[in-house]
Amino acid sequence: MISLTIGVEITAESSALRADEVLTQEIRQRFLPSFSRNRAKQWIATKSITYREKPGAPLKALAPSLRLRGPFVEIRIEGLDATDLAPARAHASMQGSFLPVIYQDDQLLVLNKSHGIPSQPLSPLETETAVGSAIALLPELSKTFMNSLEPGLVHRLDVDTSGVLCFAKDEKTLDFLQRHWNRSAIPRVRKWYRAIVHSTKRVRTQRIDHAIERNPKSTKRMQVSRKKTALTARTYIRAANPLGKGLWDLTIEIETGVQHQIRCHLAHIHSPILGDDLYRGKKSSRLWLHAWRAEIPKPQSKKTRMVEAPLPADWPVAQS
Repeated sequence: MISLTIGVEITAESSALRADEVLTQEIRQRFLPSFSRNRAKQWIATKSITYREKPGAPLKALAPSLRLRGPFVEIRIEGLDATDLAPARAHASMQGSFLPVIYQDDQLLVLNKSHGIPSQPLSPLETETAVGSAIALLPELSKTFMNSLEPGLVHRLDVDTSGVLCFAKDEKTLDFLQRHWNRSAIPRVRKWYRAIVHSTKRVRTQRIDHAIERNPKSTKRMQVSRKKTALTARTYIRAANPLGKGLWDLTIEIETGVQHQIRCHLAHIHSPILGDDLYRGKKSSRLWLHAWRAEIPKPQSKKTRMVEAPLPADWPVAQS
């Protein structure tokens, strides 16, 4: 394994960027011109990346949305191997385009991802993913986004989450949508989810406004936090329909997009998602979380697209 230390000069321009954007720029300039921002986010999520803003200061964990303050920052990356700084390219699924197309125009492709299917591959050898399905449908994605494991992928869904998954067909659309996907800036992408939760008490419509950080005792879990370094996260329960036996079908809108935001917030209010073993949800055959709808703005236009992924056929319904 390889460790890499990068010294970064923070200018007035770069101080306005997120840490994942700064990291992307530095890797592109120093090592790999085709390095993508999504790949930077993957590194932050899966590798040990720390930083310090003053020589000799303690190293702190790097978060994707962090604003780095200069004038000089040291970023340390551990756990790299020889392939991490080599071009990687995703390939089409061996079974062809196997995920349903919800929407498509000249800028955007929206698929309905099934639960159990990864959004993106972790290596070029992994083809049975949503990315693989998208490339099988649109081979030009690989040509437009050269040497990328995530060609055109705007955002991600957890493996066990189903629903709306978006791909941009060109660099300008990808940059526009990624800048607006998880931010409150106007125009922003609006995102609605459905979740089946278990609760011993009545679940009410409410706003959950608790910052989130990575759980120091787990590489997978997130937790609610009051630390200044925690990430802002806002979740709105818009409707709560009882299904009986302590189960509720929730309609949820999220204003931000922190990793595991919905799962963490619902567990925090003692209403964990059914089948969410990571957050102590009641056991079930799957994680009952579905990316249901998204209102997506068009670049350089006041128009939006409303897309919807139908609920899975086995989605629980109220018993009459």
